[in-house]
Amino acid sequence: AAKRWYRRAAMLFGVIAFLVGLLLLPRAFGLWLPNPLSVVWWAAIVLPVVAYVRLVPSICFLEGGGAFVAVQRMRATQVAIILGTLWLGLALGFRLHAVVPAAVAQLLVVLRFLRRSRASGIGARAAQPDHGGSSAHATSSFPREQRRSALVWLLLWLTPQALTPALLAQGEYTDAGKLALTMALALAPPTLSVAWLQARAARYGSMVATGRIAEFERSAIHAVVQATAVLGFTVIALLMFVVAIRPLVPRVDHGLLSTQLLALLAVGNASLVVLQALLAWGRAFRDESLGYPVALACIAIIVGGIAGSVIGGAPGGIYGYVVMSIAATTLVLVPFRKLRARLVAGVAR
Repeated sequence: AAKRWYRRAAMLFGVIAFLVGLLLLPRAFGLWLPNPLSVVWWAAIVLPVVAYVRLVPSICFLEGGGAFVAVQRMRATQVAIILGTLWLGLALGFRLHAVVPAAVAQLLVVLRFLRRSRASGIGARAAQPDHGGSSAHATSSFPREQRRSALVWLLLWLTPQALTPALLAQGEYTDAGKLALTMALALAPPTLSVAWLQARAARYGSMVATGRIAEFERSAIHAVVQATAVLGFTVIALLMFVVAIRPLVPRVDHGLLSTQLLALLAVGNASLVVLQALLAWGRAFRDESLGYPVALACIAIIVGGIAGSVIGGAPGGIYGYVVMSIAATTLVLVPFRKLRARLVAGVAR
């Protein structure tokens, strides 16, 4: 069921993204009809993303089958390769053309990981049937939980990406290209931070199942503190590197937005780490009820960024994205506190 859902989502995304590209790319290059080379370039970006979305259920299957740490290492490897590809492209003056090898490299890392995982039998335990007598309610609610988890995953992925097409639709092609590359760099710190957080959340479920709630909450707090430290360190390192390299490599300076806007994007993207941490807390209890509040928060952030871009271009979009990220994430804390009180009280009984 999950593979079928993601297969449909991937195809829908591919069709929409390709059609949007066909409409916007000619305007970006001052043409009436799509340039054949631009069509090939856009397809080389969209197709790896479509293939990646189709592989998400396989990654989640391995993650739930005991390969939690391995999956996070794979994601950290993706970040390192994408950053290296983008920086090389910027230094050589390719700018947005560097997105193509980055998208392909991201997909190749996943394919290699899945092939090695199947060869070594990782995640095989998740395929074994449950003889513990799962309830009919749990069985009947499984498709609904799958749809909710899929919706949350897609929205968390889409939230930081929505600003670029919003600028393209308004004809801000130069700023859209700069924003796409700047956002790609700004997403590296939260990706590493979430990988760090989730790699340390692998034992949460067993703690809750055995009633060790106090130990679970201490471990969760420590994991969030460590993930925040990773986020802060990587953001500072990224900003220092950008400040140092701008005067040395003019092509990098011309291909990115200002360092101040990069720092603001890093602040806005920190909300993604907070939302992932809240979801991980609930999932330790096998509770996905925070999914809809998080989905609404993502939609609010997207709307805030698009509205800001309409008012003030790329800077306005980033300000709207950051302000709405802080506001929406703060509001999600309200249902989280209620959920925490309910679940902890239920375990105590």
